[in-house]
Amino acid sequence: MVDIRKLRAAAEGALPIDPIRIFNRQPKPPGVNDLWDSQAEVLRAWHDRHRKSIDVVVKLNTGGGKTLVGLLMAQSRMNETGKGALFLCANNQLVGQTVDKAAEFQLRAIAYGSGPLPAAFHNGEAILVATYRALFHGYSKFGVARRDVPTNTSAIICDDAHTAFADLRAAFSIVVPKHEHAELYAELTARFRASADQVGQLGMFDQMTGGRELGVFEVPFWVWKNLAPGVGELLSREDRQDAAFHYQLPLLLDNLDCCHALITNVSVTITSFLPLVSMIPTFVECPNRVYMSATIADDSSLIRTFGADIEAVTHPLAPQSLAGVGERMILAPALTGIGSLKELDAAKSIAREVASHGAGVLVLVPSKPRAKPWAGTAVLRVGDQVADAVAGLTDRGANDNGPYVFPNRYDGIDLPGDACRLLVFDGVPQGSNAYDQYRATVLRGSSQIELSLAQRIEQGLGRGTRGAGDFCVVLVLGNLVDWLSRRDNLALMTSATRVQLRVGLEVSRAVRDLTDLVETVNQCLERDSEWVAYHARELAENLSALPADKAALKSAVAERAYLGYSLNGEYEQAAHVARTAAGEHNVDKLLRGWLLQLAARAEEHRGRIADSHELQTEAASLNYHLHFPPGSQLRSVLPEVDQQARNVAAEVSDYSDRRAFLTVMHDRLLPLSGVATASAFEEAVRWLGTYLGFSSDRLDRGSGKGPDNAWRTADGTVFVISCKNKKKIDGTLWKRDLEQLLIDAKWVQEQFPEFKQILTVISPSSSAAADLPLSGIRVLTASGLARLKGAVDAMLIDLANSMLERDGLEARASKLLGNFELTPEGIQANYLDNFTERKEAAN
Repeated sequence: MVDIRKLRAAAEGALPIDPIRIFNRQPKPPGVNDLWDSQAEVLRAWHDRHRKSIDVVVKLNTGGGKTLVGLLMAQSRMNETGKGALFLCANNQLVGQTVDKAAEFQLRAIAYGSGPLPAAFHNGEAILVATYRALFHGYSKFGVARRDVPTNTSAIICDDAHTAFADLRAAFSIVVPKHEHAELYAELTARFRASADQVGQLGMFDQMTGGRELGVFEVPFWVWKNLAPGVGELLSREDRQDAAFHYQLPLLLDNLDCCHALITNVSVTITSFLPLVSMIPTFVECPNRVYMSATIADDSSLIRTFGADIEAVTHPLAPQSLAGVGERMILAPALTGIGSLKELDAAKSIAREVASHGAGVLVLVPSKPRAKPWAGTAVLRVGDQVADAVAGLTDRGANDNGPYVFPNRYDGIDLPGDACRLLVFDGVPQGSNAYDQYRATVLRGSSQIELSLAQRIEQGLGRGTRGAGDFCVVLVLGNLVDWLSRRDNLALMTSATRVQLRVGLEVSRAVRDLTDLVETVNQCLERDSEWVAYHARELAENLSALPADKAALKSAVAERAYLGYSLNGEYEQAAHVARTAAGEHNVDKLLRGWLLQLAARAEEHRGRIADSHELQTEAASLNYHLHFPPGSQLRSVLPEVDQQARNVAAEVSDYSDRRAFLTVMHDRLLPLSGVATASAFEEAVRWLGTYLGFSSDRLDRGSGKGPDNAWRTADGTVFVISCKNKKKIDGTLWKRDLEQLLIDAKWVQEQFPEFKQILTVISPSSSAAADLPLSGIRVLTASGLARLKGAVDAMLIDLANSMLERDGLEARASKLLGNFELTPEGIQANYLDNFTERKEAAN
């Protein structure tokens, strides 16, 4: 018998380094003859121009063959250097899939295991496939800075790098869960309690730590600076191998000055400003890092998370191709004749129908509470249960079609083919951890947060289609319809998704009722030739490259530089970087405030307390979710407001779909018309002020200081509003009701001494107890509120139906504001009443 192995070894000679040549020499699995054009284009560009670059970003559509491209790059670098390559995945399931993919092409790959790093990896004979968490933790086998010798690698391939952001955030976050470490949680919150009192949030803090879900409290940095050493000692004493923070503590213990301390009702989190990747020298010293990414819009996250080079992020290897783009029919039931009130019932009905016909159904919701309405239709799966549900859906022999509902899981889930023919996307994603929630609160509405949301929405939309031959129907529900209907948000999505959304929303508007919606869904699922051809044509003719968001990239670079200087104790340079970056963000005031707070923090560490306080006061004036320093005076809370008609017109013109605007508007104002919680009612009042063209906010939210609502007008007037909507229809205003309004009025006077105040109580009736000082105090009764809301509805419906563009809308809005008496003077004269005195005493 001829020794084929010997003949083959003799013929091979030197190992090839061209990845396409490597592919051509390898045996192929059945059905694979050659690389896709997009794969070959990326590999050729990498080999010819970028194989010596430290950072390379590769963008291929989901299902476009990223894994094989990354494996060939890794093999190429091993052949060239004789050193092992590391291939990183989001989870163990994907590790197994990557090893299997390598085996299909007879590329040697080994899954990371519990023992020492394999010799074949050290010797450059095999690609080591591991999760991100295997590399980034305080006891990493690859080495930790200032403690271990780093492991030499020829390349690190970061597969699906856009899904790794949460994993790297978790690697550099000490989380003390209340349910696992109750005593430690209590000890830490007790140490932080005085700081809440210092910034006027003690009431909120006590309610939060007592169990109420009230958002996230950040320990002020000037307090954290002094408490951090003691907290580090406490955590070290509590550390054990089964502690929730055991693997993170070594990475942060000497870097607590560069951390946020965040408190929620369920945990205390200490997390670095950005992931401290420098603590893993194997990563930072690697000569070739490749970030394999889907075509996401938020490229700045690659800089914030990994410290990737801006040139690599700005100039990715990204072929303009439809390879891997699956077919998606994206429908919004709220925009059909069904309407928003019945969208959930319609989605449930379709989910049951699709599952009963042998196809997988998945529902994505932002949180466990948002999963409750799906009880009885979809089975809730959380944590480790998600992997079992995915396995059941993908094993078509198991006859498992769901429907399943997953809270807050938008990535790391692959459901090809019949595993998911219907995806229900119910609501805008929320932060997955305390830091995400904190940043989302502080930067609410900022360009940075909208970019992050766009990325998570893209990830969620991609769960049901895993390649060019795949197809799926997506139903979008709740406030996600609002988010997707805004022009500025839609511009953040990738090109293919923008096209599919435009097509889907057009189709939605043509749907009359539930029967029509079911038939439309079936056009996709039953492969109606007209739909398939229409989708393919629109996608092919309208695909366009998405330009890089230069402002977001520059901000990310600044934050990375700030962290680097801070870690080295170079606080003067850190402050300079943050100040400079803040100066470039005059339009986005929330982001400017965030960056000024970083500068204030650096000045605090320099011992320049006065400069720190001045910067922090300016930061909090721009972004009132930030804390004011001790002894500071509020400069501004409600932002300045533009001309009223221009603001009204902007609210309408921001939407590409005017019908979607009306649906969202009605939903937001609905609590004004019926029974609602105090919080829901106040939020609706906030929106009412916004739709009137005022600067509107709930000033007491989070701090307990200030009125329930305040509307600032362009002429220097502030409506100071106290909401008493929970009173009975014949309820009377008593002394205790008035006291809080007068306290709020004094507070507003201190903050805005130059403004004229209109003290307003929203109450079912105009009845007030005798002998109250009611001079200058007006009431918006149930009747007045109904008339005011009706006038606003009528104005906005007229504007939305007019189809005028921005200038025409502004002129029309100006006329309607006058016609409906919705100017500040008109509201006072036509909708507000004076209180009438009730003679009998209070109960």
